[in-house]
Amino acid sequence: HAMAAELTRDASSDAEKLRALYHYVATKYRYIGIAFGVGRYQPHAAAEILSNQFGDCKDKHTLFEALAEAVGLKVYPALINSGRDLDPDVPSPNQFDHLISVVEQGEDFLWLDTTTEVAPFGLLGANLRGKLALVIPEGSPARLVKTAADPPFLSFYGFEVEGKLSETGTLEAKVQSSIRGDAELLFRSAFRNTPQPQWNELVQSVSFSLGFGGTVSDVSASAPEATDTAFSFAYTYTRKDYSDWGNRRITVPFPPLYLPV
Repeated sequence: HAMAAELTRDASSDAEKLRALYHYVATKYRYIGIAFGVGRYQPHAAAEILSNQFGDCKDKHTLFEALAEAVGLKVYPALINSGRDLDPDVPSPNQFDHLISVVEQGEDFLWLDTTTEVAPFGLLGANLRGKLALVIPEGSPARLVKTAADPPFLSFYGFEVEGKLSETGTLEAKVQSSIRGDAELLFRSAFRNTPQPQWNELVQSVSFSLGFGGTVSDVSASAPEATDTAFSFAYTYTRKDYSDWGNRRITVPFPPLYLPV
């Protein structure tokens, strides 16, 4: 109760309280899944999770639900399969391999997953969207409900380049990327799990995957845990003989463009 009160003291609405509690559990508690014995099915007590500062999907939901209840909010568990669709005709716990959180909002549902640690509020991974989940509310029978099919906000990938090409064909540029959506979650996780001294190597790999063969340096990024706004990172890019300098052919330094079918 004391922790919930502290986390929500500046919140002026239930929505702000829920967001504050979600952010705390998602970003401050590491996901560690150890499926031994009863631990495969039974979460630890909320007080134990609060002290340990880690847990699996069941544990993180349990702490989130307990904190929410301490300030008068209801958060329910929802069982789902992260790899395949459920078969409603086969009532078996073996169909489920993950647990997420759900909040009833009138006729709609707000879906939340604290497991990923850095997912923006309301964003489920692509592998969990548009799927049946077994929602287990308090005081009424469990029922199958389909999760949200789309992210809760507009997805985008911004890529800006400002630089110059020297007389010898060397490109010196500053690159700025801003990302919102499914790719954002991947980038946030990668930066969070990579020590900052190794960010140059991380973005060098990203640069290669986008078709840029030059050298990356001076990488900076927004905090992976700051999920209320788009994730952004910037770096210096250097490429000699850009891009086919020997044949006097120059391309625009943009990544490949993909249009939805």
